[in-house]
Parts: sequence; structure tokens; C-alpha cells
Amino acid sequence: AGPPVREHGPQSDQILDLDVIALYCEPAPGGTLSNFGRTLIATFIREAESQLATLRDAMRCENEQLVRMTAHSLKGMSLTLGAQRLGELCRQLESDVDEHRRELVAPARIRAIDEAFVMVRKALSQL
Repeated sequence: AGPPVREHGPQSDQILDLDVIALYCEPAPGGTLSNFGRTLIATFIREAESQLATLRDAMRCENEQLVRMTAHSLKGMSLTLGAQRLGELCRQLESDVDEHRRELVAPARIRAIDEAFVMVRKALSQL
């Protein structure tokens, strides 16, 4: 079984922490997401997609500083919205760069981040 898609409370393997989502995305009458919640999620998805593209480009160019800065930014965005696993993977990548562990700053790490984002996007679309 994979990591939980919809749980409450922080766990680093969790795709989405609904307690965090609830802080920003109070349901509108009828139980649907408010306009603010929908806008916040759409902005997160758009910005995360852009950050992921930058991360891939930085990896191709072997620009460690840009990899670190982009991973840091994506980590913050992810954790702010409750995307725990995505944030943790970005934290690991940032740490690998900081500690000059080139063998860990690999395409496999970027693929894991991409896969985590796909799961977050799917979980958010189900809200």
C-alpha cells in the first residue's frame, strides 16, 4: 500500500494533510471549496509545475545552486499547503545539495518529486 492520500495530522509520508488544507480552504455553504480555496489550489498547482520545470532544467545544467533554491521554494510551498511527502522529498534534495552528496542529487530524486506532485495534484482535485 502507498502513502495515505487523505489523512489528518502531519506525517512525512502523507500525500496531503487535510488539517492544513482546512486552515486555508474553509468549505463554502454546501460543502464545496470556497472561491479562495479553489484559487489557492490552482495557484499552488501552477507554481509547483513551474518550479518542477525549473528543477528539471537546473538538474540538466548541473546548476546546484538553482537546484537547491528551487527545491527550497517548492518545499515551502508544499508544506504550507499540507503536501507533506512532496515537501519532505524537496527537503531531502535541498539537504543533498547542501551536503554535496552528488550521488543522491540524481534524476531518480527528481522523478520521486514529480511522482509525489502528481499524487498531490490528484488529491487536491478530489477536494
